[in-house]
Amino acid sequence: MKKVLLLVAALLVGAGLVFSSTIPAVQSFSLSIGRVPSANQISVKSRDLNLVCPGALQVSGGRSGAKLGAFSPLNTALVSTYANTATGAKFAASELGKSGAGAIPERVTAPISITAKDESGTADQGSKLLEANQIQLASESNIAGLAGTQCQKPSHDLWLIGGNTTVGREALLVLANPSAVDALLDIEIFNEAGKAEATGLNGFAVAANKTALLQLASVVPKSKSFVVHVSSRGGAVAAWVQQKVVRGLSATGVDYLSPDSGFATSQYLPGLLIRGTKSAAKLAKQNEDYADLVPSLRVFVPGSKLATVTAQILGSNAKSFGTVIQQTVGGRKLVDIPITGLADGDYVAVLNSTEPIAASISFSRTDAAKNPVSDFGLLVDAQAATDLRAIRVPSSGISKLSVVNGSKQTATVTLVNGSKRVSFKLNDAASKVVELTPGALVTVSSDQPVAASMVVDLNGAVTALPITDYKNAKGRVAVSVR
Repeated sequence: MKKVLLLVAALLVGAGLVFSSTIPAVQSFSLSIGRVPSANQISVKSRDLNLVCPGALQVSGGRSGAKLGAFSPLNTALVSTYANTATGAKFAASELGKSGAGAIPERVTAPISITAKDESGTADQGSKLLEANQIQLASESNIAGLAGTQCQKPSHDLWLIGGNTTVGREALLVLANPSAVDALLDIEIFNEAGKAEATGLNGFAVAANKTALLQLASVVPKSKSFVVHVSSRGGAVAAWVQQKVVRGLSATGVDYLSPDSGFATSQYLPGLLIRGTKSAAKLAKQNEDYADLVPSLRVFVPGSKLATVTAQILGSNAKSFGTVIQQTVGGRKLVDIPITGLADGDYVAVLNSTEPIAASISFSRTDAAKNPVSDFGLLVDAQAATDLRAIRVPSSGISKLSVVNGSKQTATVTLVNGSKRVSFKLNDAASKVVELTPGALVTVSSDQPVAASMVVDLNGAVTALPITDYKNAKGRVAVSVR
């Protein structure tokens, strides 16, 4: 028996030598007989950064517009990308539902997955490694307006604050699964009354490398405002609400609602650039269906406790006079608060709450001389940070960057707009709007946390894209060999 044990021990030691000589990550492992070894710490490189873009807008009813449950993509979306090749990473894009990868396209119809392949694991992730966004201008009889969004990193837990399924309003949940495994989703809906009772939302499946669409009117019909919570088992997913408005026979707006960046007691929503208030008031007076052109703040409390929320709507210059709103919001409930009395101008929203919250704002762009006469944008909270963040400006339209100080200290902000570099200071909750160069790479950094969004105006239509720094964290794992 003793000889057998010695033989086994020798074999184990030999195996350990083979492993340590062939696998660099475990060269520091040691093997001993008769005691439990301590855990070895191994550095694990970040998962390759992957961003997903939703592709072209989806038109319900198919191309004929009369086929129930059918959807078809409308033309193409313009993708603007920054891929930092100086890091040594290799970049490729693949269309969901098809095999193979190629160069990152400028125009897309189907959803695409863009990956920064970093074999060394040394590149710092975030928008300074890979950033992508898309915009699309629609001008059809049943869908019109400018829709834009950041391409997002898939997640297993997503919250989308907003949506409308009342008459003439269509909310379409777009779910993209770029992974090699199926995603099994549980979807929850919350509104002003709390959690909405709906069937068929648990175990909703999105196949690997596929996209699924869910008409939310079939789940929460005639609902003015609601929250969608998507949790996934298996593959991580990207999600958007494609929201459109048709008033009578006129399509008057479309945009993407992106997921919230995270629940917090302080939220920052830069980019509330209001135009056409007089035209909006005139339209609302003539037809009550235009009454929702007034900006609207949506606030959701995920916890069970009551929250007291104070929203400061602050002008970005001396010509823009804001307002202050205070509201009590019940736990697991959503409130929709009209923001009245704002004249044309540049604003930001700064929210403070006694409990963690999430928020979004719907705002309009109205011009009676345009066809359609109005469009709307959907603002979600932007991450406040000091790290350098990057965004590629679309080559079409007029783009402006709205930056707000997210700290109590004076912030020094450095903005690089293509070849131009400027620095400016922002006091507590102060903000600034800067026009951007079409097609330029823009970076923002600061010595105190600031939040920023890019607002794009194209032919009188509008969309807003928060600057988001998607990244996968590096880590260390403890491994014991017994």
